[in-house]
Amino acid sequence: MRARTQIVCIRWVARLVPLAALVTLLFVLLDDLIHSPGLLLLVGVAYGLATYAAATLAARLRRSLCARLDGRLRSSRHDVVRLRESFDDFSDGYVALGLAPDVHLRLWEADVLLEEERFADARLVLLAINASGLRAPEDELRHDQALVWALVHEGRLEAAAAIAARAVLDGSAPAADMHAAIGAHLVMQKQYAAALAHLEVARAAAARPLASRYYLGVALWGTGQHDAAEHAWEELRVLAPDSCWAGRLDQLTLADAAPYR
Repeated sequence: MRARTQIVCIRWVARLVPLAALVTLLFVLLDDLIHSPGLLLLVGVAYGLATYAAATLAARLRRSLCARLDGRLRSSRHDVVRLRESFDDFSDGYVALGLAPDVHLRLWEADVLLEEERFADARLVLLAINASGLRAPEDELRHDQALVWALVHEGRLEAAAAIAARAVLDGSAPAADMHAAIGAHLVMQKQYAAALAHLEVARAAAARPLASRYYLGVALWGTGQHDAAEHAWEELRVLAPDSCWAGRLDQLTLADAAPYR
């Protein structure tokens, strides 16, 4: 079932459960209500409780659905087409609920644009996010790592370095993504030895698994570890042979004047 359909169902649950409770109470207590108007207060309280319960249930269902969709988006990162389809489905769910895009949706939009290599578009989405909306430290780190990734691939290395310098690299998933972004930044500056530690962390955490293997191979090659570099690149080919990163790899390894050879 698509996200839009599921969220519409959740919305109707929130509407119909209280209404059904009200109709049932009125039907059961109709005779008593005629002779005891005070029972109307009881009916009103019961309706209020049913509304609250339905809203709570709907909120839990929405959270559960968003968590499943998050997982689906993460698992689609190897396949850009599927990732875009999953995100559009996710976005349709917001439309179905009549919700404006929130920070959560905007961060995923930026992630999808980054995977599509639309780095300038991703940067604009990220810069449009109000910093006050990044309430959780994990959200702030996720925002910053995505912005670093966009800036690095636009060639804005100084701006990327300034943002990366303030990052708190804990054990979270956004932190692992930041390791990948910092590693890519260092590779582009030809600081291969310094990049290795960050890219190894990214690979171990499956953060940006295709790009991190690409840059890890470049860093290993740049430090003279040619066999290890070929192994990292082979992992990339096996994971996603038709990906844009595999295409970059083919250009890198087949060109006679490859910059890292």
